[in-house]
Amino acid sequence: DAYVLRAQIQISQKDFEDAITSVRAAVALDPYNADLEYQYGLLLFNQKHYTDAIVVFQRVILINKNYDICYNEN
Repeated sequence: DAYVLRAQIQISQKDFEDAITSVRAAVALDPYNADLEYQYGLLLFNQKHYTDAIVVFQRVILINKNYDICYNEN
C-alpha cells in the first residue's frame, strides 16, 4: 500500500518515471494482483513504454483471463 500511495503522490507531481519504479515495487510484492498489474501497464503505456506495457497486459490476462479490458478491440 505504501508503494501505491507513493506512486500516486509521484504521479500528482508529474514524476512518472519514479512512479513507475514505485508501482513496479508494489507489483513485486503482490505479483498475482491483476488490478495492480493493470495499473502498472497503464502507467507504462501512458509514458509511451509500449513494449513493456504489452508484456504487463499479457501477464494480467494470464492472471485473470476475464480481464478483457487488456484485449485490443482493433
